[in-house]
This record gives sequence, structure tokens and C-alpha cells, in this order.
Amino acid sequence: MMSRSLLVAFAALSSLAEAHNCRPTAVSTTLITTTAAPTTTAAEATTSTTISVCTATETPSLLVKNGNFEGPPPSTEHWSLLHKDNSWISVGGVSNDFSYSLGFGTGSFTDDYVYQEIDAGCIIPDTEYELSGWVGFNKASSVGSSGCHDARLACSFGEDGAFAGLGDKLQASDAVNGASGFKRITATCQWAEEQLAQGHARVLFNFRCTQNFGWIDNIKFDFKTYDPERR
Repeated sequence: MMSRSLLVAFAALSSLAEAHNCRPTAVSTTLITTTAAPTTTAAEATTSTTISVCTATETPSLLVKNGNFEGPPPSTEHWSLLHKDNSWISVGGVSNDFSYSLGFGTGSFTDDYVYQEIDAGCIIPDTEYELSGWVGFNKASSVGSSGCHDARLACSFGEDGAFAGLGDKLQASDAVNGASGFKRITATCQWAEEQLAQGHARVLFNFRCTQNFGWIDNIKFDFKTYDPERR
């Protein structure tokens, strides 16, 4: 007959085997939380990955995707409407430079934003960036009549969309009707470290139109001041 001590030992070994085969998550969690070396290795791997991504995108033009809308295939990918109530966006067959642009418009009066969220972790705090684009109105008009009234670029942060930069408006009086009338607009953007910590860093294009449409093309995002040591 097997002694009581052997039975106890056998039961303990069976319990360990069962835990290993049927509950790998629990065993794995115990190893991670109680063993220093794997935890350090995991942390180092995560840090290395983050640094690699941000080093690759330190040229800020890579942070804004699909700024010329050429594709392939041509699309509005990475860009979204903020409100969507009365407005729309689409690939436009009119362009300032190549073949395509982002078309925007509305069936009634709207004050809307087209935006793209960028990686806040790859933006250098307290550094000036320049956001630029080329805008054209199908018809430029003052508020109260059919047409596009003004447009401008901006940057923001946080869930409430607080501005981190706001460009001057392209007014209807300065715009040219039709596809040949593209004008360049800019905005200077700068985020503090605590602003970036809130997430939701965005670049935005604001337009106000009434029953009309326009185009934006060649959206670029870069350091405002050239620094050969940084580039």
C-alpha cells in the first residue's frame, strides 16, 4: 500500500500538471509578475518599438497621410468629417497639382471640419510646425448666398478639440471662382507636452459653404523652421 506521504506528493504533482496543461494563462501571469528578467525584457522591447516608430516619423510630412489624394487608388482615406450633418467629402477630379483632390461641399449652410488624427507620441513638444494646403471654391460668395464663404487650416488636441494652432481664413473676396483658382493657406501649430498627453492630436481643414462645394489639395505638414541637425 502506498504511504500517506507518497499519496500527498503524488496529488501535488498531479495538481501542478493539471494547472500547467489547462490554465496556461494563470501560469504565464505568475511568471511575468514574479520574475524580474522577463518583465525587464518586455519593457525594453516596448520602449525600443516606440522609439523606432517615432524616429521614422520625425520627418513630420510622414505623420499626415494621403495629403495629395492620388492613391493608388485615389481616395479620401485617413480623412473624416467632424460633423457630417449637411456636408460631404469625396475624391475630386480637379487638382492644384496632379489629378485628384479632396472635394468638399454641402446641401445647405455648414461650418464643418475635415480632419486627420496623427500620432501625438511622435510630435516634438514646444516645436512649431506648419500645416499647408491649396484650396479652391467652385463659387466664392459672402454668407447668405450660395457658394463657399471662407476656409482655413487648424490643429487641435484633446477630446474637446482645443486649438493648438489656427490659420488665417481664405475669404471669399480673396478666392477665385472655379477650378483654376487654388490659393495656398497655412497654419502654424505647436503643442505643449501636457497637451500632447491628452491625445487626439489632429490637423483640420475648416470650410463654410452654402449649397456649394470646393476642393483642397497638397496638404503638407512640416517643421516651420528648417533645422539641418534635426532633418
